[in-house]
Amino acid sequence: MKNFVINFLAVLGAVFLGLLLVFAYFFVADPYELKPLLFGTEADSASVREGKAVESELNANTTVTPLELTEQQKEAVSAVGVDPESIPDTISTEQEACFVGILGSERVLEIKGGAVPSVIEFARVKECL
Repeated sequence: MKNFVINFLAVLGAVFLGLLLVFAYFFVADPYELKPLLFGTEADSASVREGKAVESELNANTTVTPLELTEQQKEAVSAVGVDPESIPDTISTEQEACFVGILGSERVLEIKGGAVPSVIEFARVKECL
C-alpha cells in the first residue's frame, strides 16, 4: 500500500509539473495572442504591427475619397435593392471612420480594392452612407 501511495503521488507530481510547463509555454510564446484579452494590453506581435500599418494606410487619405464601384460591387448593391447611382460619388473621412468602426480596417481596404461586400456588411454600414 505504501508503494502505491508513493507512486500515485509521483505521477500526480509529474502531471502537475507537465501542466505547469505547458502553461508557461503558452504564457511566454502566446501562440494564440491571448495576452491582450487576458491582461488588457497590446501584445507586441506581427498582427498588431500589421494592423497599425493598415490603419496608417487608411489615414493617408485624410480628405474626401472618390468612390468608384466595380461592376461586381454595383451588381451586389443592386441585388440588395439599392440603386448604385444613389450612392455618393465621394466618401468623407467621417464616413470612412464609420466603415472602419463597423467592418474593421482590413475589410475596408479589401472593399476599396474591389472586393464585393456581403449583404450583411452592406446592411451594417448603410447607416454610414
